[in-house]
Amino acid sequence: MNVTNISVILVVLVCSGVHGEEYGTAYHHYNELVQELEDLQSRFTGLARLYTVGTTVEGRELKVLQITEGVSKERPLLRPMVKLIGNMHGNEPVGREMLLKLARYLLENNNNNTRISSLLSSIDLHILPSLNPDGFENSTMGECRGHHVGSGRHNGNGIDLNRAFPTWDHRNLSAQQLKEGREPEVMAMIDWILGNPFVLSANLHDGAVVANYPWDDSDGPAGAESITPDDKTFKRLAETYANSHQIMHQGSGLCEGDNFPGGITNGAKWYIVEGGMQDFNYLFSNCMELTLELSCCKYPQDTELPGL
Repeated sequence: MNVTNISVILVVLVCSGVHGEEYGTAYHHYNELVQELEDLQSRFTGLARLYTVGTTVEGRELKVLQITEGVSKERPLLRPMVKLIGNMHGNEPVGREMLLKLARYLLENNNNNTRISSLLSSIDLHILPSLNPDGFENSTMGECRGHHVGSGRHNGNGIDLNRAFPTWDHRNLSAQQLKEGREPEVMAMIDWILGNPFVLSANLHDGAVVANYPWDDSDGPAGAESITPDDKTFKRLAETYANSHQIMHQGSGLCEGDNFPGGITNGAKWYIVEGGMQDFNYLFSNCMELTLELSCCKYPQDTELPGL
């Protein structure tokens, strides 16, 4: 896949007009989330398949909805695999709702929208609305900040999942060794990422409005870029999303004192993150992942969802 095709996929997937009152305004708690995914699978048997990639600390299944033409058949050779992940931090659920609405939008409009039907016959899409359903159930709507244990950010063991992945220091380890001592949600992602040839991914967060690209980790000083060999491609992907977003491209004046020229940032230039999932994807597989920050408030009131 060339960068143009990848960019088109990213925009269509995450900017497909999924906002609006017709999709409701209430957050889905875990049982409601699972019910919504099961309903979509039962309604669109030729396009949707629901499966589980793992189980959380508190015993909740991590449900993934696969969406592609001929979903029950073997994936056609060279059809690219794409994944979208939400709610890695339990108290950042805007992406969780966005992905549920995106799944419904794609499936319900496949027969009357040529762009969607072309997309679903060209890619193999996998949507994980919530990587941290335990944290979500312990979060509080209306709380716009919160990094401390007890805020819902962390998993059931009080661990920040986006600081819990293998790093550059673990490149020589086997797949089994990479999972040793890891959180169950992280082990599930390691198996999922290493076991499938994903090429593109977006990890949806809240607390800012910006498209973040690797590296997040760095051996350099704070505030300096940490550049991958594919820096130009990552920037192009981030710019494609930011420029398609209704406000992200503005870059400043959106969330307190944030200033992101063009609405994008190198992760480490913003702040250094060791053990992040974005870097793990790129370092240990062929998948290029962006972290998309969607809302200044981490857990906005549900009445605000249609405008985000």
